[in-house]
Amino acid sequence: GRVFVMCLGQRLDVHNTVCVAAGVLHLCVDEATYSLLGLVGTASPFTSQPGFRTITIDLQSPSFKPGNPQYERVKEGLSKLHPCRVVACHDPGDGSASTIVRFP
Repeated sequence: GRVFVMCLGQRLDVHNTVCVAAGVLHLCVDEATYSLLGLVGTASPFTSQPGFRTITIDLQSPSFKPGNPQYERVKEGLSKLHPCRVVACHDPGDGSASTIVRFP
């Protein structure tokens, strides 16, 4: 199956956003948040987002597990983010119904 997660009520060109798709965590954050997180990213390719950075993390990488330095760095960085409302969708991939959940 697959899991998708997206921020609710956040505008990509104005707010910090988070998304999980195809096993990859995507963060789009402003410069202040980028500096706070301590994670590696690139300048946003979108002209509507001057000063924003894009961070991508492969959550399915075999080395991305507790105890691995990158895992621990990501875990610590994400703990510094402000909470946001998200919606999560689970697609079992077998033709049965998907499950959609909103947090909080």
